[in-house]
Amino acid sequence: MRPYVIAALAATALAVPAHAYESPVCTVHLVNGARDIPAFCETHNIGDTANASGGFYRTVTVEVAMGAVEATLHCYDAYGRSWLGSDYVAGPGVTTFGTWDDDTCELGLRATVDGTTATATSTVSWVFNPA
Repeated sequence: MRPYVIAALAATALAVPAHAYESPVCTVHLVNGARDIPAFCETHNIGDTANASGGFYRTVTVEVAMGAVEATLHCYDAYGRSWLGSDYVAGPGVTTFGTWDDDTCELGLRATVDGTTATATSTVSWVFNPA
């Protein structure tokens, strides 16, 4: 093979994403939401959190069309350990944050001003261990 063909094939192989799949788990909407009124959805573990070949990573994407929100992701496992992540987003704007998946997670949006329109979506990806 010519060197430029090998280089092109190698670049293509490196461009493959590091996860086997990504699936929506839950979505929360606020439409013309009132200040301090929250909306939630809950998700449950879709498999083992981690093993020698990788683990599940939960990503939250928050999109604010108008107003502002506090987005939270509260995850906990069967042993009582928990993790809480949050972010403040003023609209129009988009942000993402996440964590390694635990047994159960609750995604919440709380409008910080009246008339807020926003969406938050939690997705789970299997991430391969490169070792």
